[in-house]
Amino acid sequence: MIENIRKYTGLIFVVIVLLLLGFIFMDTRNLRRSIGGGAPVVTVDGIGYSQSDVVTKGSAPLRLAYSMLGRDANALEIMRYTNTLVGGAQEERNAELQFFSGRLILQQAAEEFGVHPSDDQISAFIRELSAFQNPTALGQAGDGFSQETFNLFVQKRLPSLNLNEADFRDLVRDVIAYREIRDLVGGGLSGSRQTAEAMAVVNAQKITADYASLDVAKLKEDIKPTEDELKAYWEPLKESFQTEERVKVSYALIAPQYPDDLPEEAVKPAADETDEQRQQRETAETQRQDGRKAVEKKLADAVSQFIDHVYDTEGADFENLIKENGWELQSTDWITSATLPADFNLPTRGISAQKSVAPEVFALTLGPDPLAPFSEPLAVGKNQWFVARLDALEEPREKTFEEAREEVLKSYIDEKADEAAKKLVEEKLAAMKADVEAGKTFKEAAEAQDLEPQSIGPFSQSEPVPGETASHALFAQAATVKPGDFAEPLYTGDRALIVRVTQREIVKDDNRGTQIDSYTSNLQIQNETFAFQAWLDARIQDAQVSTVQ
Repeated sequence: MIENIRKYTGLIFVVIVLLLLGFIFMDTRNLRRSIGGGAPVVTVDGIGYSQSDVVTKGSAPLRLAYSMLGRDANALEIMRYTNTLVGGAQEERNAELQFFSGRLILQQAAEEFGVHPSDDQISAFIRELSAFQNPTALGQAGDGFSQETFNLFVQKRLPSLNLNEADFRDLVRDVIAYREIRDLVGGGLSGSRQTAEAMAVVNAQKITADYASLDVAKLKEDIKPTEDELKAYWEPLKESFQTEERVKVSYALIAPQYPDDLPEEAVKPAADETDEQRQQRETAETQRQDGRKAVEKKLADAVSQFIDHVYDTEGADFENLIKENGWELQSTDWITSATLPADFNLPTRGISAQKSVAPEVFALTLGPDPLAPFSEPLAVGKNQWFVARLDALEEPREKTFEEAREEVLKSYIDEKADEAAKKLVEEKLAAMKADVEAGKTFKEAAEAQDLEPQSIGPFSQSEPVPGETASHALFAQAATVKPGDFAEPLYTGDRALIVRVTQREIVKDDNRGTQIDSYTSNLQIQNETFAFQAWLDARIQDAQVSTVQ
């Protein structure tokens, strides 16, 4: 790390001098912005930022980043950047503040390291995102970038988050800078090839073992807490028992209306079809497909015009516009993620294929932007479109004891059963070890503890034990245990397993070298990530991020 930073010593010195010369102006500018945007709600490195700042640089870009899903390298980089900044935040508000403060700190670090992604780098990054590719160009050679798709994103998606193209390019600039800083901070950290070789050998073996199972579910039957015990258990944990977020939504599921002469299925060829009949059928099939595509394009154009009008009127004519188009508007009662109408489980198609529309609906808000309650048109199913408006929102809240009682009871019983199981397993394991050392077989030792023994294997990571749901966990637990020894007990929900390894066999693999290379590369990425995360955590701690009460 130090060697890499030394390469930039001269540049960092110049940047620091410039920063010191401009510090007063930078600080004043930030303070003025905070005052102009409202009272400070958070401080980072002694500078106050308003709620408007947090939305513009934090919550809105965070929502945007989470929506930029894809399998391309740049989409994955956005995901890494986002997850790194958010860290382990569970609450939405905490995630927004961590993303906001982490972003500011990384921007400052970019200045210190002299990392300044160019406009060309930013444009190239955007052009490679799968979200902006022509659907027909995916998987094909050449530039599949769709300017039309990107323009729609700039004109529709960004304004719905109260962002513009410059905000998006700033986000991409930060992602590129993050990647370069991560390489600098973690540079020189290689993956241990010796460790990789050991991992490859361990994962290539086949294991034979005996195990005995303790039924944890039976232990639960005897746990019957009183109301006072439940309330005492609930009291320090009550904040963790929350109601589900509930929403009321009005939506339209829009499908193309094909005329009768454009059926869904093609005409099948007759067994005795002549060449002339085949040509006629193929001509008719081309006409059918072209006709259906024309109907679908007409609908897509209508949906596009509809959403344009919704944006133009800031949503005021949503219901009237749906009726004017001859579409059906449906409204839900209160729903949660567990009580979704069937329409909300429809898979999307296109760049976000196989996602359901539910996450998009639950991401909608009621303001302050008048367009915040409205979804973008979502391509769903085979040829349908989905548009929605959030009508009401009930945020999660802490449950009363009466509301949470069943969850509290289950949690109490699970916890007490786990404690009892661990104590019981320790006792039985000690007794079984003593019996085996005294000359008894595993079977005899298990039966002496009223446990039913079972032999399994040989099995491996790629060839699990048939019918055993815990096969992979068993492999991981036994992979480094000497034959004849007991592994650490394995707890799998309603079972606790006592395992003794009888044989480990290394399987020859001609691709071992490739596997070792892959493990070495993954270890290097892991080491770099850990180093960067530690560096970032230290910077955040030094910045003394705090909310203003």
